[in-house]
Amino acid sequence: MKKNQKGFSVVEVIVVLAILGLIGFAGWFVYKNNQKDNPKPSAAQSSATQSNTKPSVDETADWVSLTSRKNGFSMRVPDGWSAINEGASDSVRISSVTYKPGAKATITVTDSQLMGDASFKTNKVIVGIHQDIPPYVSWKSQDGISVAKIDTFKIGALGGDRYSVTWLKDDEFKSYYNGDVYYMYVAKIPGSKVLEINYNVSKDGDTDQLPLVEKFIRTIKVN
Repeated sequence: MKKNQKGFSVVEVIVVLAILGLIGFAGWFVYKNNQKDNPKPSAAQSSATQSNTKPSVDETADWVSLTSRKNGFSMRVPDGWSAINEGASDSVRISSVTYKPGAKATITVTDSQLMGDASFKTNKVIVGIHQDIPPYVSWKSQDGISVAKIDTFKIGALGGDRYSVTWLKDDEFKSYYNGDVYYMYVAKIPGSKVLEINYNVSKDGDTDQLPLVEKFIRTIKVN
C-alpha cells in the first residue's frame, strides 16, 4: 500500500476526514435544535420587556409641598387642588379635589378657622391634629350622627382606623347631608394625639375621588 509524503496512507486520510465531517455535522445538528427550542424574541417582545423594566415614575414628586402652620405635619398637594393652610389650628382644608395634571395646586394661608356644619360642604378634605378621643365623642355635639368603624388602614407612613359617617336624625342637617359619603381616617401619633383625615363626597354632583385621595394621604408625614 502506498503512503503519502507524510507517512499516512490514503485510506487513513479518508477515515480522518470522515470522522471530522461527522463531528462537524453533529455540532451543527445540536446547534439547530437549540435554536428551535429557544427562539429569538421578537421585536415586540423585546420592546415589552424593556418597557416592563423601566423604573416607575412617582407622579407625587412634582406636587406642591405644604407644611401645616403649626408644623404638625407636611404633605404634597395634588395638581389642580385648592388648599387652605390654617393658622388658628393645626389643620389644612382642601376645597377642591379636581385633579388637573400639570396645573400646580393653589395654597391659601389664613389665620381664621372654619367652624360649623357647613365645613364638610365647602371643604372636600380636612386634615388636622387633635387630642386622641374616639370619633364618636369628638362628633357627639352634632345630633343625629352615627360613626361606625369599617376597618384598619395602612397608607404610606400612616396607619390606624377607618370609619364611615352617617346622618340619622331627620332634621335640617340630615336633609343637608343625606346622601353624602364620608371617609374618615384616624391615625394615632405621638403625644396622645391623632391625625384625622376626612373626605366628603357630596350628593350634589361630586365624583368619588378616593383612589386619588388615598394617594394624597400617602404623602402625609407627621413632623
